[in-house]
Amino acid sequence: ATIIQTTTDPIVLDASVPAGTPDAIFQSSRKDGSKADPIMEWDFPVTAGDTLTVRLFFAEIVRCQLGGHVFDVEIEGETVLAGYDPFAEVGCEVGTMKEFTVVAGDDNLDIDFPLAGNNRPSLVSGIEVASGGGAGPAPDVRTAQVTVEHTGDNPSLTVDLTGEVEG
Repeated sequence: ATIIQTTTDPIVLDASVPAGTPDAIFQSSRKDGSKADPIMEWDFPVTAGDTLTVRLFFAEIVRCQLGGHVFDVEIEGETVLAGYDPFAEVGCEVGTMKEFTVVAGDDNLDIDFPLAGNNRPSLVSGIEVASGGGAGPAPDVRTAQVTVEHTGDNPSLTVDLTGEVEG
């Protein structure tokens, strides 16, 4: 199970965050809520062999202390962040972004957030996956406004790609 954390406090963006990224992305995060099943996993349909740019967005908005959230991130089975602590890197209520170029091993891009041995849950504020990567033409990016509403055990997700909100 995952938990949605939110804040209405203003968020500062560090230099890693691309220009034009809404700071509202960092005012909520999804974190793993179960120590019994401590791996938060995300799967995205892709084309095997494609080069992809993966951007992960983070902000510590609740446990503003060293070691509040320390976790690993694996993309396609390879550890790309080990023992990552967003607060230790940028502080409290500061948005940051990590970018990785990967080649899809199959038709499913796996992004996993296992614990890093300290029994503290992982968190993520946003994930962007774009085709292309490295040198060459600009990646084909689709931008979406994502809203998560959490009531009880049934969160709902709304994605607006065209300017019209669909449920």
